[in-house]
Amino acid sequence: MEMMYNFTGDAPFSGVVEYGSKQFMFRKGYMETYSVACGIGQIPTISTSSSIYGQFGTGSLTVPVDNYPSQINIPSYSSMELNLDTFNTNRVLNFDVSVATPRLPLYALGDDEPTGVIAGTPVEVNANFQIEVDDYEIKNMRLIPDETVFKNTSIVLKKNNSDIELMRYSFDNMLLTSESFSASNSSNASVNFNLRTFILR
Repeated sequence: MEMMYNFTGDAPFSGVVEYGSKQFMFRKGYMETYSVACGIGQIPTISTSSSIYGQFGTGSLTVPVDNYPSQINIPSYSSMELNLDTFNTNRVLNFDVSVATPRLPLYALGDDEPTGVIAGTPVEVNANFQIEVDDYEIKNMRLIPDETVFKNTSIVLKKNNSDIELMRYSFDNMLLTSESFSASNSSNASVNFNLRTFILR
C-alpha cells in the first residue's frame, strides 16, 4: 500500500521538503485530500494537500528515509484490476481515486497551536474508471436503483507480468453516479463511470 494513503485518517505527520540547497521543514501536518491516477503506458501519480498546525519554515528535521524502488512500474494491459461485487476485469484502461478528509482543529484558550486535530465526517471518496467492454453490463440507473450500489469495490495495481501487488484500494457501498459508453471504428468500445461513497466516523 502506498504510504501517504495511511494519513487520510487521524494520524499527523512531519517532513522535510528539499528545494535546491534549502530545506523547508514542517510538523503536525494533517492530510485533507489524497488522489492517485494511473493509466496504461503512464507513470502512476499521487497528489496530496495538507494543513500544517505545527512549525513550518526553513530548518532541518531528522526523519526516516524510505527506500523507494529504483525501477519505475509503468502499467500495461492486465496490470490493473477492478472488482465490483461479482464482476471483475483486468481490461482497465485508466483509473483515479480521490479521498477528501475534513479537519477540525481543537484549541485551548490562549494557545496558538491546537491541542488536537480530529478527522471530521463524512470522508468523501470518488473513483473514476475507464474499462474496455467485455461482459460488463450497463446499469439501469433510473429504473433499478439497487443495481447502482456496489457493496464491495477494489482496485489493484500489479507489477507488470506478475501477481505482485503494488497498490490496493478497497471500499464498501459505493454508489454509481455516472456512466457513459463510447465506441468507434478505430478502437474498442469502452465504458467510463464514477463511483462515490461517504465514510462516517
